[in-house]
Amino acid sequence: MSDFNHETNFSHTPKQSASFKKGGLTVKKDGDDLIFIRKTQGIGCGGTLILFGITIFALFFSEIDPGCYIFLTPVFLFILLLFYSVIVCLVNKTKTRISKELITIKTGPLPFKPTIYIPSKSVTQIYYKSDKVEYGKEHYSIIAILENGEEILIEECRNIQDAELIEEGIELFLGIENKEVAGEYREYFKANVK
Repeated sequence: MSDFNHETNFSHTPKQSASFKKGGLTVKKDGDDLIFIRKTQGIGCGGTLILFGITIFALFFSEIDPGCYIFLTPVFLFILLLFYSVIVCLVNKTKTRISKELITIKTGPLPFKPTIYIPSKSVTQIYYKSDKVEYGKEHYSIIAILENGEEILIEECRNIQDAELIEEGIELFLGIENKEVAGEYREYFKANVK
């Protein structure tokens, strides 16, 4: 268990307002809603910045025949995509709002991912798992299991403490009993670390 309950009580209490920040994650209780806000962690910003710099250097500091620029259009489009990706990593935040009726996951202010809506009453379990390794670091996916068995990705975190805090916070707020799920990070940890 994380120290979610030790920070503040976010159980569903109408019109209670409170907030705290832990690392890169801000947790707020706003009226009847619980809100998690964190910087968007889509693609690797560091690697994207390096690739962007190398591409710009190669294009502008090498001798290119002016007639070749028409053939370089795909390269310029690639540079624009890299530039947009870097700006998204630097500016965007992911905001997960949980109410008794709806879970809303929105990324902004720049368009990057579509907004996801999940009916709160259809969520039977929340869990997180380790599923990616990027640049030697694990990523943790927070997943909602619906009544029909469908699994929906709520968030991706690079930090296990954020994943655990979000999972426990949603379960506590919605009154969902925490049960082990096949493939859950805790289950993997118990099986592989003695």
